[in-house]
Amino acid sequence: MPPPLDAEPDPFQLFAEPWRAWWSYTGACGRAGLEWMALWSDPAPLRSRWLAGVSQMLDRYVRSPAFLELTRHNLRALTALARLKSPIRPR
Repeated sequence: MPPPLDAEPDPFQLFAEPWRAWWSYTGACGRAGLEWMALWSDPAPLRSRWLAGVSQMLDRYVRSPAFLELTRHNLRALTALARLKSPIRPR
């Protein structure tokens, strides 16, 4: 049964209402934070985007003229060294 209209408000309710509103607000913020964390809890999309970027960067680097020239130079140096150590040297 509701209190009569001319009755004084309950002092405990007056004291507790701001706290109840505050806890209700923080609960809503916490639920929103949990929903946001659930979106980011699966690292697969982030990982695939990162790996795609790294793959493109490495592809550009490996196909660059500077890298190809460096690789050619190192292979020549390796084969020259291997020819020097070989017991059978072509003359």
